[in-house]
Amino acid sequence: MARDAYHSRLLFNENTCVPINLLVAGRNVYNSSVCERLSSCNLLVARRWHVKNFCPLVVLHILSQGTGPVFKMLPNTAQVSRCDMLEFERLHKSCLEERRGLLLSCMDEVAIVLAPLNAIDNNKNILIFWGYCIASSFSATLFDHGQLPLILDLDETVVMGHSTHTMKQKMASLEQEMEDIIKNHPEESCWLESKKSQHKWLEKHLGLLDGFRRFDTVQCDGKLHKAVVEEAIDVQDGCLVQRPVVRLPEQGLFFTQIKPGNKNTSMIICVRPGWGKLKTYLEDNKRRWRISVCTTAEREYALEVWRLLDSEATLLPIPDRVQRIVNMPKNGKKSLCAALHIEISQDGIPSTSKLSPMCIGVSGMPFSLALDDRPDAWQEQDRQNVCKVKRFAKLPWKAEEEEREMLRLTRLLRRAGGCVLGCQAASEGMAALMKSGITDANRMNEMVAVLNACPMVKDVVEGGARVQRRLSNCVEAFQGHKPRLYIKQRSGHALPLSAKAQNRKCMADGTYRVETSNGYVIIDRCKFPDPNSFVKPREN
Repeated sequence: MARDAYHSRLLFNENTCVPINLLVAGRNVYNSSVCERLSSCNLLVARRWHVKNFCPLVVLHILSQGTGPVFKMLPNTAQVSRCDMLEFERLHKSCLEERRGLLLSCMDEVAIVLAPLNAIDNNKNILIFWGYCIASSFSATLFDHGQLPLILDLDETVVMGHSTHTMKQKMASLEQEMEDIIKNHPEESCWLESKKSQHKWLEKHLGLLDGFRRFDTVQCDGKLHKAVVEEAIDVQDGCLVQRPVVRLPEQGLFFTQIKPGNKNTSMIICVRPGWGKLKTYLEDNKRRWRISVCTTAEREYALEVWRLLDSEATLLPIPDRVQRIVNMPKNGKKSLCAALHIEISQDGIPSTSKLSPMCIGVSGMPFSLALDDRPDAWQEQDRQNVCKVKRFAKLPWKAEEEEREMLRLTRLLRRAGGCVLGCQAASEGMAALMKSGITDANRMNEMVAVLNACPMVKDVVEGGARVQRRLSNCVEAFQGHKPRLYIKQRSGHALPLSAKAQNRKCMADGTYRVETSNGYVIIDRCKFPDPNSFVKPREN
């Protein structure tokens, strides 16, 4: 049977070796096995782990996908010497004040990180570290800049590209389909009209593309547009290249040559209506988003399309484009590891993003978000981070519908971007809670509720309203307002959450109702047991 407590030693400098107790968090076989392995060796502190502006506990909770700590670590007071205990207290205090965690060097397959906090048992201050197995410290580095990774697909998500060859192929296919409808389904008049409309659009724009290919001009709506030679740096080799380009922003069309000097690579690029507003939002919030592109299109095409979409390089600086525009093979699956340049080891597991066994099947980058018209083009474990976009392939398109879809994406990004703000707000409150100490069930539950209020991007993709509610609770709670963490009184006034509780009852929906002399308090989504279990082994 799995034990509740294990013993080991913590080494954090050359002269200090502190005997410690490892208390298993919850009755979890994996947690017990980790503690058992840790008890067989000394735990060496490799380095202190710091995330700018964020409390370590908040970041670790998110990186562990909300699964909670694996163990709680506290000094073995029966064996520790007075001198070593003083060193342990200094370490714990400095970690709390500087908002640092401790990265242990003891397991190769996962990262073990400790987060400091205080607990109070029988009016005695107990120094505790919560131990987490995290996917990697990669996601945490994003917090240094307060940014979230946003990965964009290009074709049929943001743009639609056509060459002379592809347009002729589609026209031939449509002609065949129209013949079949006339011959076998004469009653389907609406279907036939739709095919005719698509054929007419292709025929018209094939003529425009042919004029650009042959004469570097485009005759559109009675106006002759001459190509302008645009100079651009070839990000592949750094050389200056020149391309003839015709820009028709009102029609949402670009005409360009993918390979300069080769007229047979001339293409028409149709930009999705509403892209301009989405681009403006991203420009205004570029401190919140780190843009990358992941596409199965050819390399030269992807680089040129993005140059046209982001001519001023406000979203993706030119020196960064080689790395942050990623081309995947058409017969392969896209992955967040590839899009964000996470190193892949020989066994196929991200070597800087090892997933713990408790997190199998979930993304190692919980704060990443991808916009794609085909979630099935991504690896299965990454699909929870992919927001499905309505496919941009209908000819001729309706501008109102396409703009509405891009507006939906903008709103979604606003909600997802709030994750960073929510975590900053939670981090401030969490730091105060960790320093002041966990004194009773109310205080413990308050901290757990704050942790659970930290949204992950996958939650935004799955249900924006729910996350927005949780985020609002989290932010307002530390601005002096507590919409969920409050005590109702008969008089209608609110008491602080730390008011003395007389009784506590677990409700059917997973919340706790704590009765007080003046009313009751509702604690949302508590996962952990009473605070005493963090300082004492459980009795079987």
